[in-house]
Amino acid sequence: MEKKPKVRKKLPKEAPLATRRRSVPKKASKRTRSTSSKF
Repeated sequence: MEKKPKVRKKLPKEAPLATRRRSVPKKASKRTRSTSSKF
């Protein structure tokens, strides 16, 4: 029951998380991806 409300809160944060997951394997380009994704 507690996991259901937490999942809903992560739904809007899934967009930024998707970009973070892509940069996870590329820790070096994590900073460049975060700046390019913001623009």
